[in-house]
Amino acid sequence: MKETGPCRKCHSEIPLDADRCSQCSFEPSVGVIGMIFVWISIMLGSTFLVIALSSIIVIADGFPITDGLIGFGIFGFISMVFFGYIRSKWEIYKQKPAIQPNEDTTEVDLSEAKDEIRESWETGRERNKEIRERLDSLPSVIWFSGILVGIVSGIAVWVLAAQGLENAMFIAIMMSMVFVTFSIMADIGRLNRTTGSQFKWWVYVTPAVIPVIGFVVGFAWLARKKQKTGSAIL
Repeated sequence: MKETGPCRKCHSEIPLDADRCSQCSFEPSVGVIGMIFVWISIMLGSTFLVIALSSIIVIADGFPITDGLIGFGIFGFISMVFFGYIRSKWEIYKQKPAIQPNEDTTEVDLSEAKDEIRESWETGRERNKEIRERLDSLPSVIWFSGILVGIVSGIAVWVLAAQGLENAMFIAIMMSMVFVTFSIMADIGRLNRTTGSQFKWWVYVTPAVIPVIGFVVGFAWLARKKQKTGSAIL
């Protein structure tokens, strides 16, 4: 007879090696949006890791040791944040629907745990709602300005690369990625919630994280926004 354990969602007894709960159809998964964020995290984490390692390598070419170590520390830490997120999603991906024996070593009041989980979810929803309302109340020119900063930084990358200014180029790359990516994401979310639009944020955010073409995505979003709303700013 197969060993059984409680389902992570409905707590029904199911086989430990089952891939899906037979009662509630629960199947551990990071979801489509989760996979998109994993892909973005791999891109950003790899980029920051390369920059961190480059900060050490260039020391051999005469780059100041202190500056190199600072760059390694900052960019290395940022890359580890992204890789930590990737690992957390990988752990979810590996999970089985049933709680394994080595995970559940103490008796837990499941009803109380379910109430606490439900309460924490409700608190999280309320907090997220408040954050979205605050973001929506901000002037739209803020996100427009952020996209413009990202576009200018993206163009500056090519200019600085042609002049051989590698340190300034790395800074411009980071500014372009951060400003274009997050400004577009915030702008699309605001428009979808306040105007009923159905812009697909991943169409613009996914390519925006690519350093050398991020500014092109910024232009594309502003053009699309103007076409649909009549203004690239509002």
